Amino acid sequence: RYLVEFNFRYDGSYKFSPDKRWGFFPGISAGWRISEESFFKDKFKDIDNLKLRASYAKVGDEGSFSAFQYLDGYNPQSADYVLGVGGVSSGLQSRGMANPWLTWYESKIKNIGLEGSFKNGLITMEFDYFQRNRTGLPATRTKSLPTTFGLSMPQENLNSDINRGFEISIGHRHKINDFNYQVSANFSKTRILDDYVESETPANMYDNWRNNKNGRYQNIRWGKKVIGQFTSYEDILNSAIQDGNGNKTVMPGDLKFQDWNNDGVIDDNDTQPIGHGSSPRMYYGFNFSAEFKGFDLSLFFQGAAGHDVYINDDMLDPFIQQGLGNGLEIMTDRWHRADPTDPYSEWISGYMPAIRTSGYSYNRGENTWSLHKSNYLRLKSLELGYSLPEKLLTRYGLSKLRFYVNANNLLTFTSNNPFMKIMDPENENKYLRYYPQTKSFNVGVNVTF
Repeated sequence: RYLVEFNFRYDGSYKFSPDKRWGFFPGISAGWRISEESFFKDKFKDIDNLKLRASYAKVGDEGSFSAFQYLDGYNPQSADYVLGVGGVSSGLQSRGMANPWLTWYESKIKNIGLEGSFKNGLITMEFDYFQRNRTGLPATRTKSLPTTFGLSMPQENLNSDINRGFEISIGHRHKINDFNYQVSANFSKTRILDDYVESETPANMYDNWRNNKNGRYQNIRWGKKVIGQFTSYEDILNSAIQDGNGNKTVMPGDLKFQDWNNDGVIDDNDTQPIGHGSSPRMYYGFNFSAEFKGFDLSLFFQGAAGHDVYINDDMLDPFIQQGLGNGLEIMTDRWHRADPTDPYSEWISGYMPAIRTSGYSYNRGENTWSLHKSNYLRLKSLELGYSLPEKLLTRYGLSKLRFYVNANNLLTFTSNNPFMKIMDPENENKYLRYYPQTKSFNVGVNVTF
């Protein structure tokens, strides 16, 4: 009915001074099976398990700290120095300031959960909320010091962050005569907040908004917002200057950026938050399995969401190495003249901008056109099998004979844009240079004697 567990670690590291070398890291967890209480059993007889649980632990990590930063000293220099007449001597350089207070960074991990079961597993549920506060992360106090400071600084326990999230899973299993089946689904979401990041004092309000990471979530992409593609030279002449040359080099089909600060010029001051980063914020999955008179079927779906991927600038070049290699087929769907030999013929619209010999710099860079959502749901595995009845096998000394066929990475559902149709949503390589996700099919037999 009541569960309590306590544990601890007492760890030491050679990296820190003797006074800061050892750390005590305890943890405790507790649970209460509410379903075992008499007041609950009498009223909710179909709920066979309901448990509330919580845990708290403190964990230490020596991290990426360099060793022996608590010691003063000098490092020999490879260069020689001339001192006096004909005197050559090797030199020494200070190691920088020592830090005898450097120690473990700590993670304080909290979790609270609820799990339940209805009618002996007909419906199951599990929910967890967790939070991890890390303090004392390594950082070097450089930008926050004046330039007149002459020594190199050691690492210090300065930075901190907070990771929050939750997980939930739901399951269902049942038997109807000879038909058995089981279904389960899970979903999790997490995000990390930079509580404190050692940095220089912002120069102004804009600098503070743009560069100050304190109290801000991680994985924020910055870039320019694309509001379309230029449709004509008249459209180009009536738009903000974005090539630094009166838009003289801009052509129909080129990306058109938002003049975010309304100053008539597209530059770094028009940069804004446009994406979430390459790490998914959410993961989800779905399992299904069933059996019926010797036949069995299993399905597994997995997916992720809340992240994105950049297509690198090189993808805007018509051909790799200016014609020495292949190009992407998607380049055939581009803005171009109706008659390539007539510079006055009408423009034909397309998905890609018009091509130049080696691309066009103002179509490049980090922007919402090159950034693509990587949300996906993939049928990761599918298997169908059949097991012969045992009564047919006993005469041959076999206990089980099963035939099966399975497939992996059979289907993928993702964002509906041309680039995501030709790339793997799990890929993080912005050059599209990666071994592709492969589909595989297998046929086999399992024999048990």
